[in-house]
Amino acid sequence: MIKNIWHSPNHFKLNELPLRNWLLDNTSLTQRLRKHCKTEFKVKLLKQNWQYPLAKEIRLLKLSLKQYVRIRHVYLYCQDKPCVFAKTLIPQSTLSGKYRRLARLGTLPLGTILFAHNSLQRSELQIARLKPGDDLYQLAIANLDNPPPFLWARRSIFYLDNKSLLVYEVFLF
Repeated sequence: MIKNIWHSPNHFKLNELPLRNWLLDNTSLTQRLRKHCKTEFKVKLLKQNWQYPLAKEIRLLKLSLKQYVRIRHVYLYCQDKPCVFAKTLIPQSTLSGKYRRLARLGTLPLGTILFAHNSLQRSELQIARLKPGDDLYQLAIANLDNPPPFLWARRSIFYLDNKSLLVYEVFLF
């Protein structure tokens, strides 16, 4: 049996939750990191391609089987240090009309696009404590020299005109 690692923030003792101000913030992570970094903020594209999502992601996005999604992996950097690993899944049906450009973001921050739209809605944040052996942990630390014993992450589904995309954000500090 696979254990669910994702929980509502209420699952945790909020006053004891490390990084709670980052994990629970519903505003643009891009904007927050830009303020936090003060000087240099950048996005490093690690991977961007079409692939099949995992079964749990199919359920979250309410997709049919054998439906490709655009998957994007990036590091968000402050100065020369990766601060956040992000994984985004964008269903093909979301990438039509004015949202076509989401398929070709490259090093453009996703938050810059998302939070510019008045139609943006966001699901409740879910939080996880990732450890070695968790798929997302392994993706996040793949390019790190000294990976920590665990990482805190959040995920949510964004909706643009009722078109969904799933975003995972793993905090590396």
